[in-house]
Formats: sequence, structure tokens, C-alpha cells
Amino acid sequence: MRRIQMKKIIYLFYMLILVSVIFVHMGQASLANGVYDQNTAIPVAIFQSGEERSEGREDETLVREVVARFGEQLQKVSLLAPDDTIRESIREYYSDLLTPTLLQQWLENPRSAPGRWTSSPWPKRIDIESMQRTDKDAFAVQGKIIEVTSADKKSGAVAAKRAIMLKVIRLEGRWLIDQVKLGDYE
Repeated sequence: MRRIQMKKIIYLFYMLILVSVIFVHMGQASLANGVYDQNTAIPVAIFQSGEERSEGREDETLVREVVARFGEQLQKVSLLAPDDTIRESIREYYSDLLTPTLLQQWLENPRSAPGRWTSSPWPKRIDIESMQRTDKDAFAVQGKIIEVTSADKKSGAVAAKRAIMLKVIRLEGRWLIDQVKLGDYE
């Protein structure tokens, strides 16, 4: 009798381990991105089909591309220029990456937009440090603006880093930057 009870306990123990491993494996992508069902605190990936997870990865890739393109454009918007020139640069280099609301804010106050403040160093790119889906159609992205000089460009060194936080939303089927907050330099 005790052997049967012991076998049942061992069996339940192994089943618990197996279920835990499956739970962790299925939720791994969501755990890494911090995406949880708000009602149950269970990783969303457990409730998603393979197609939904694939779409989520595609969305993340598209958001990364928008942030990368924005980072590449930063050096082209000189904030030392007159306001009208800055507005023209914002329209030319940022307009296809921004929501109409953010574009309008920066056109009204062009010096509030990020860009190039000096001839050297200049912003080269944005390195994404974390990205979290905050809604079906929104991501919060944290990263660093990487600034370089001519010498740094050759050696691959970094002259300066500045924190940046972006909110990227899907608007009419396109991923666009809706908010930008600049942090301190390191």
C-alpha cells in the first residue's frame, strides 16, 4: 500500500516538473519581453497561437526598423540652424517615421526635437536596450543614442551615449513614433 502511495507521489512530482518545464518553455518569449495577461499574470505566449506569436515577432522587427531608421536620421537634423531650416529638416527626415501628432509638436517647437546639436560628435544610431509591448498596437522602447566623431567612426569607439525612450504605435497599419523622451548623457 505504501509503495502505491509512494509511486503516486513520485508520479505527481514528475508531472509537476513536466508541466513547469512546458509552462516556462511556452512563455519564454513573453517572459523576455515582459508581456503578461493583465488578469492572470500568465505570460501571453501561453494563450497565443503560433501565428499570433509570429505576428508579434514581425511587429517587433518592424518597430526595431522604425527606431533604427529614426536613429540614422538624427544626424541630418541640425538643431543649430534657424527654426525654419529645422522645420524643413524635420519634415524631410522624420515625417515618415512620426505620428501626425508628434510631427506637429516638433514643427511648432522645432528645438524640442532630437537631432544634431554640434558638428562633432554627432548622433550615429540608436542602440535598443529593451522593448516591451504595452498594447496590441504599441511598444515602449528604451535605448541609447550613440554619438561619434570622425576619429570614433574609424576606430568604432563611442564619443557619447544619451538615453532615449520612445513610444511606437501602429497607426493605420504603419508603425510610427508617437512619443520621444531624451534622458541624460552618460
